[in-house]
Amino acid sequence: MSSDSSSSSSVASDDVSLEFTEDKFLNDLQRMWENDPTVTRLVADGSFACIQDMTDNGWEKFGRDVSNSNYLDDLQFSNCLDDHNMSFLFRGLTRSSSIRRLGLFYNGLGFSGVQSMVPFLQNASNLLELNINYNNIKSEGFNLLFRALRDSPINHLRACYCGLDSIEIDDA
Repeated sequence: MSSDSSSSSSVASDDVSLEFTEDKFLNDLQRMWENDPTVTRLVADGSFACIQDMTDNGWEKFGRDVSNSNYLDDLQFSNCLDDHNMSFLFRGLTRSSSIRRLGLFYNGLGFSGVQSMVPFLQNASNLLELNINYNNIKSEGFNLLFRALRDSPINHLRACYCGLDSIEIDDA
């Protein structure tokens, strides 16, 4: 991962505009690895070179590193994930117990991406908020998502502009 970039972006979350840079992300990531209790939030954007250059193994390691953090409770990804790298990220992230808010907005997620999230969602006993706005999950993906969230503590789900035409929620 390169640390010389100063790419910056802004993201609106809960109607609050947040400015962040790649340097801040890399600094927070380093402090998260050190299990710094002040790092409770990581915001990743697809404009960051370190995100663009991440390999499959890098995504899986990133997921494991997040899982090992005792303090990180808010993880936000914007414009940087697709179904392929989701599978690697969530392979590493599955046992995370500290994440309370997960944002996966403006990504290229479809049914396969939801499939990758299912083990995490079924084990995420502290996850209270999930934002999947602006993805291409469609009806089949939502059906799978709702089944995975059946016994979840989630109390806030954002799912706008996700290619949903209709949905049938079964009892199975």
